[in-house]
Amino acid sequence: MGFDAESKIRDLMANDRARAVLEAHVPGFSTNPQLDMVLDMTLAKLATYPTAASVQQNLQAIVQELAKI
Repeated sequence: MGFDAESKIRDLMANDRARAVLEAHVPGFSTNPQLDMVLDMTLAKLATYPTAASVQQNLQAIVQELAKI
């Protein structure tokens, strides 16, 4: 399974390696109380929200690592 910026957050959270990539770049991502609200969004869509600035800032690095999974 390949992951990219168009991968849904739900799918990323279901994969241990993908979840670890997100945690490495955005500490606390998987335990954020608002996570349930974004599970059906893509990573790229999430990065457009001002409250997800850390995702936006690290999006390229996250996507590069996800592509290796």
